[in-house]
Amino acid sequence: MASRVLIFFIRHSALVRPLSESGRLRVARDMAKLELTVGQNLFPVGAPYQALGALRPVIFLETSQLGGSPLLKDLPSSMILHHLSYRAPDELQSPLQRNNLTPLQNSLWLDSQGEDQIWKGIKATLDDYEIKVRARGDQEFSPVYPLMLQISSSLAKSTSPKY
Repeated sequence: MASRVLIFFIRHSALVRPLSESGRLRVARDMAKLELTVGQNLFPVGAPYQALGALRPVIFLETSQLGGSPLLKDLPSSMILHHLSYRAPDELQSPLQRNNLTPLQNSLWLDSQGEDQIWKGIKATLDDYEIKVRARGDQEFSPVYPLMLQISSSLAKSTSPKY
């Protein structure tokens, strides 16, 4: 049960868009409380517990600092990429927005898919964004776009936790 609660909390924290500075502080406070509660009262449950501890500082890193952060190794690639989508401009839709899913539908879909299928959904949003930017004749992308491509490429080669 503790593992499932952590997975849902991490997932939904990574899906919040946009996340203001006060929102970050509230999420970080809730993460700290949850981490303490699980650590004191329940058996800290492996990868989800480590991911919770990693996500809290990640939400405060500048986008440019994320590419080389060792914290990313404790997070599933799909959660990192969803988290990055909150930092993106509105025209780079999250997979939830692109597919017109409710948060519940999206969460159920994420439960039923592997990282490769989730990546395909995220890749489709990145492709849509690239098409929009190129159609306008722009040559510059949001800094989040190449970072999402870089992280997805490097994470695909390594083993990221799956829960």
